[in-house]
Amino acid sequence: MATDTSSTTSVAATSARDRRWVWRVIAVLAALLLFFGSLEAWAYRSFANTDNFTSTTREVLEREDVREVLATRIVDRLLEKRPILRITLGDTLIPTVTGLLKSDVFLGMMEDIAAQLHQAVTKGQDVAITIESREVQLVVLGIVRVLAREDADALELEGGTLRIVIFPEGELPSYEREIRTLRIAGTLAGLLGLLLLVLPLAVRRDLWSLRLAGFILLAVAFLSILVLALGPRFLESQVSSPQVKTLLPVWSRKRRSCC
Repeated sequence: MATDTSSTTSVAATSARDRRWVWRVIAVLAALLLFFGSLEAWAYRSFANTDNFTSTTREVLEREDVREVLATRIVDRLLEKRPILRITLGDTLIPTVTGLLKSDVFLGMMEDIAAQLHQAVTKGQDVAITIESREVQLVVLGIVRVLAREDADALELEGGTLRIVIFPEGELPSYEREIRTLRIAGTLAGLLGLLLLVLPLAVRRDLWSLRLAGFILLAVAFLSILVLALGPRFLESQVSSPQVKTLLPVWSRKRRSCC
């Protein structure tokens, strides 16, 4: 009888160990699904959320090199019909306008540009990204009047407001479909991952299952940190649009600083 009992116990233990591989497979699936769900939640919050996208874009627009590009576009637009004047005064006007874009007067303008970018990139709206500024025009015209008075009157724009098209309609890529697909897939993956996470605990109700759940959570945390560290560099190498590529360095720094 003792031998039979020992044999039965041994068979039961072996059977339990054999079944553990099933739970390990479930654990791997749960970790991957939860990781994808958490990645979707982070990506959606970073890019599709208006406030976060606007904040990141504003930081980009406040960089010195980006302000210089904007100033160049402004001067080119204002002097596009006066190429000689552009060649003569460009080196003076561009630094002046670049400095002007640092002032508090243009914070609202940066907000407007960021909102337009958000509509185009994440909402799929076919809009032209523009700047309208009476103040910039007055500064440029003031310099021209001092240095080339005879050309100043010819630079007055209709309505008295300078309007610069930074990106024409259709030039910026739209990721609306990708964001929507990621949102749906990530939500479903997260829910299924949670179900698989609690399944071993609900069925086995032992210490091994609790340790397995802890391992799953640690794996998800490790994968998330790894992607936050390396993901921006990979994306930057894959993105072909120079407009979107401009946003990635700042996005990368902000993501690393919050981890």
